[in-house]
Amino acid sequence: MRRMKLIVAYDGTNYCGWQIQPNGITIEEKLNQAVNALTGEKIQVIGASRTDAGVHALGNVAVFDTESRIPAERFSYALNQRLPRDIAVVKSEEVPLDWHPRYQDSLKTYEYRIINTKVPVPTERLYHYFVGFDLDISKMRKGAEYLVGEHDFAAFCCIRTNAKTTVRRITVLDVVQTGKEIVIRVTGNGFLYNMVRIITGVLIRVGRGFYEPEKVKSLLEGKERTKEAVTAPAQGLFLMEIEYNHLFFSARCEMENNYKKRFEKHFDELKWLFMELYGNDSMFAELCESMYRFYEERNSDLKESDMRREEDPNWYKKNDMLGMMFYIDNFAGNMKGVEERLDYIEKSNVNYIHLMPFLETPEGRSDGGYAVSDFRKVQEKLGSMEDLESLTAACHKKQINVCMDFVMNHTSEDHEWARRARQGEGEYMSRYFFFDNASIPQMYERTVPQVFPTTAPGNFTWLPDAGHFVMTSFYPYQWDLNYKNPRVFNEMMYNFLYLANRGIDIIRIDAVPYIWKELNTQCRNLPQVHTIVRMMRMISEIVCPGVLLLGEVVMEPEKVVPYFGTVEKPECHMLYNVTTMATTWHTVATRDVRLLKRQLDIISSLPKDYVFLNYLRCHDDIGWGLDYGTLMLDGIGERSHKQYLNDYFQGYAGESNSRGVLYNADPVTGDARFCGTTASMCGIEKAGFEQNEEAMERAIRLDVMLHAYMFMQSGIPVLYSGDEIGQVNDYSYKEDPQKADDSRYIHRGAMRWELAERIEDADSVEAKVFWNLDKLEKARRKEKAFMTGADTWTMWAGDNSVLGIGRYYEGETLLGVFNFSEYDKTVWVDAVEADYVDLFTKSPVSLSELFVPAYGFCYIKRVVPGMDEKPEAEKPVVDEPDMEDAKNKSSKPRSSKKKKSSKKKSSKRKR
Repeated sequence: MRRMKLIVAYDGTNYCGWQIQPNGITIEEKLNQAVNALTGEKIQVIGASRTDAGVHALGNVAVFDTESRIPAERFSYALNQRLPRDIAVVKSEEVPLDWHPRYQDSLKTYEYRIINTKVPVPTERLYHYFVGFDLDISKMRKGAEYLVGEHDFAAFCCIRTNAKTTVRRITVLDVVQTGKEIVIRVTGNGFLYNMVRIITGVLIRVGRGFYEPEKVKSLLEGKERTKEAVTAPAQGLFLMEIEYNHLFFSARCEMENNYKKRFEKHFDELKWLFMELYGNDSMFAELCESMYRFYEERNSDLKESDMRREEDPNWYKKNDMLGMMFYIDNFAGNMKGVEERLDYIEKSNVNYIHLMPFLETPEGRSDGGYAVSDFRKVQEKLGSMEDLESLTAACHKKQINVCMDFVMNHTSEDHEWARRARQGEGEYMSRYFFFDNASIPQMYERTVPQVFPTTAPGNFTWLPDAGHFVMTSFYPYQWDLNYKNPRVFNEMMYNFLYLANRGIDIIRIDAVPYIWKELNTQCRNLPQVHTIVRMMRMISEIVCPGVLLLGEVVMEPEKVVPYFGTVEKPECHMLYNVTTMATTWHTVATRDVRLLKRQLDIISSLPKDYVFLNYLRCHDDIGWGLDYGTLMLDGIGERSHKQYLNDYFQGYAGESNSRGVLYNADPVTGDARFCGTTASMCGIEKAGFEQNEEAMERAIRLDVMLHAYMFMQSGIPVLYSGDEIGQVNDYSYKEDPQKADDSRYIHRGAMRWELAERIEDADSVEAKVFWNLDKLEKARRKEKAFMTGADTWTMWAGDNSVLGIGRYYEGETLLGVFNFSEYDKTVWVDAVEADYVDLFTKSPVSLSELFVPAYGFCYIKRVVPGMDEKPEAEKPVVDEPDMEDAKNKSSKPRSSKKKKSSKKKSSKRKR
């Protein structure tokens, strides 16, 4: 027995479709007759696609089994002698007996052809759909974009479909116009009954203006066929081709092989670590089985992304990475709102967004979202998991990476585990730290520091209804998980993989050092923590290797290094540069760069494989965890200096222009943390309130200089939403009873979109901040020396208030010089003698007598032989503190527009 495969073309005008019917002529019937006449056998042809009446094909596929010895390639010629002229076998070949045209993975391509003229064309009527009204092709294309990808197409199929699932994947959907003909070309892994014709009918309505393009998205999300989803007639539809053994399938095989290779690569170490920690074979076997299940559930787009990133493991270390973090509700209301604001994010040069905690938390007991009650549910006010997947897919289309927080140290007391533990179920009590008397909790308290000694003192909470103490390192409503229980580890890894499969690119592990608890220790940074993080890294590399781990470790850089792991056994891909952030603001308050220079020198000495995230401000407070050992050498005491810093940034000391409030102030120790936005700490709030134009220009200059300095650091810069337009403190949190006690909400204010609209107004504060940052961001993306793996070093500039930073990568050298004082400076920069130019103006620069305006900076590039760059065109509406100002010995930035009166100009930023 042999199996023959046929490629069949036909004009469907005179047929009742492909499949044999009792009262009509069909394509299948005519093929059966021709095959039987040729072979003398009673043969039933099996088709790949059962097209409808009137639908045409250029590349349908069919098979039949035969004992005939006719050469395979001759079947097409012989069958065409026996077929009517409107059916033809284009090609014939032999395939294995187990090959089936419908059960093999395939990609099908259809075309729907439209004639768009005022007057019908009779000769085209059988092969086109005539539309006599003007169609807007751009709107049709925009509507088509919503359908690309894997979706539930229940709204785009006939109600009587018998399909087991209405989920299908469209890889291509183009709308192309050539003269009077419009062709809608669609490729996918399968199509539901009437699916292409309904898609066409909806897109035609979009083109005619009956629907906006977004209507396509709403129909898709409705998942139910309605009268609005009209069906186009059959005669314009062509089945063009069905591809087997396409990249789609070879890629799938390659993906499966890659999974096996990754699993085999890590299996021995993963098992050894798991068994060392837990000694439980059955739990390890369950983990391995579940990992493969999550891999299988990972969609093909994410798997393809994984493969690309495996081929380029340093993809995140390039100079084009720029992050922005925000709370979803503050930024855009909900996830759909964020999706609608992606153009703004793109305009801000951001390609990495950190969505602050969005999983379900109890109202009023959320700790800003870090008390999770369900790891697989989005807060209702923010959307749903489907909205999250839609958002991540939309981000990926724009090459934007998405980061989220994974809170693995604790759960909310409202989590199902906690509720069942509270009811006395032993299985769930063992997932936390429960004690029926105070003896062991008191032993822990002797060695374990308190996280919030004023607002949440102690590390345990008494539960009167349960008659037990439970460990609560953070707040009483956040119960610490017991990772000594392998069930906790496994279940949390399943949550991790579930979230990764929603399209998350970067998972921030919250409070990493706290994960493992051990009596008679500080319960911080224990060896078992590294075992767990290492296992997380391997599990991620096996199932979703395109996902990065970002560790939240609040310690100085040289102490966080162990959380990177080793080259052979890596742990986190990235870590926060917390101490440098705090030291930066210390430098602003003291106008003394020496401690910061020492801090940056330590980072520069670390291996280049280590990637730090750098930021000026984030969602959290600023704790003054500085290097007081070094400060003491200059007679600066810890308590007095912390008091000075808090006074300075509140605006009480040191001729400060900053504004903000304290957080968690401890009257006993005198310790406190500080809260405020970058702009308010730089003086923009104060200058706006006082309507002081000169002070505002100085504050903007400081803000821009600090960002320029941050971009020169080694690692990835991250903005907090609103910093790109100089948004100031939001004091309205005091009016919300659920936020009033947490002063961190002062810098977590809602994004003020009315301010963002001002970026096109050259005289506005928002424009001056936004477009200066835009210029810096584009320079960073263009210059190779900003690559994360560049050599970096600090330079002495002969003045304690001026910091120099150098960067070198593949023959290119960049220098940055930053003035942290409110006075103009002329400095000598200790760098290699060479020719240098200003990066932006390309004007020659002398390092022996370099003028840097108050709170100003310079980006300087070393000239190499053959370098012939012209100055880039500058945006004429933006005031820029650049080297042209320096040459004129002026600390005031330029403006291409005539200055307006002080009163009128400064009123644009009155707060």
